Amino acid sequence: MRAGLNPRDTGARNAAAELLTQLDQPRYADALAHYDAIVAAHAPHGYRANGTPRGNKFLGAAKMNYYRRAQVLMKMGRYEEAKRGFDQAIKIDESFSQAREEREAALRKIEEATASSSAE
Repeated sequence: MRAGLNPRDTGARNAAAELLTQLDQPRYADALAHYDAIVAAHAPHGYRANGTPRGNKFLGAAKMNYYRRAQVLMKMGRYEEAKRGFDQAIKIDESFSQAREEREAALRKIEEATASSSAE
């Protein structure tokens, strides 16, 4: 029997995704699959603060999951999707400056792609 990750163990999935992005030959598609599973596992519960330490910790984790997923999408050249991921992170925490900066980078990449395709 082959052992695998528990689909509900978001901590293990997060660690696996991080490792996959740090390999000599990063496996971004595999890392993205883990981030997709993490986001899907949390999505039915919504990302709302309920004023409790646990609720705040959950929001912090959700913000970082969207952010890391968007970073992987950027590395894959999927800028529109990355922008939406950064938007999700910012929606959770409007003061998340790193996400704002990377969202701007995604927008620049989208503009560059649009400009080069219209020049052809």
